[in-house]
Amino acid sequence: TADTTTLSLTPNQRIAYVYRDDPSGNYLRIQPNYFLDVGFERISAYIQDTITFGKLTASIGLRYDKEQGNVNPFQQPYFTWYEPGSPHHNQRVFANQISDLNIAEFKAPAAWELISPRISLTYDINDDGKNVVKLSAGRYMSQSGNNIAGNYVPYRYGFAAWTDTNLDEIPQFNELGDLFWDDPFVQVNPATDMNNVT
Repeated sequence: TADTTTLSLTPNQRIAYVYRDDPSGNYLRIQPNYFLDVGFERISAYIQDTITFGKLTASIGLRYDKEQGNVNPFQQPYFTWYEPGSPHHNQRVFANQISDLNIAEFKAPAAWELISPRISLTYDINDDGKNVVKLSAGRYMSQSGNNIAGNYVPYRYGFAAWTDTNLDEIPQFNELGDLFWDDPFVQVNPATDMNNVT
């Protein structure tokens, strides 16, 4: 069992899309801080036995694993403008479209269970422990960790018009236009890695 809290390494991202041949097509991708607070639980149990038939030794086992995750309650903050030295630095923008997002606690809808058989055979050819043939096979489950719940945490972003008035290809607050598209609740389905708008 584990809980993990992460914080975006690039807070309040502004990704500039620059069209040098036609600056009127410039725009910004606006993405507020993204972090998550999730939990992960894994239960495992196994049974194994070794049987010897003359020169042949067989080790047979069965393992059971179950993974599930949960999202802990937390808040993703609104978007603020990043422009150190400007009077607009840390100013809240697009408050109606990209506001605080309160995440309620819930269990991730995905939970994985697996039964893994394992077998190992050892055959002592001369019955002296020197010339031995070994064969083993098994099924193994890797841990999904916090992705099982983390992929259900919504993230928010939108696109804003941007007129690069001074042609320096650096967005300033006074060059910012309207938010023309936003997707406030995007989730990734870990079973398909596809985005689902909810």
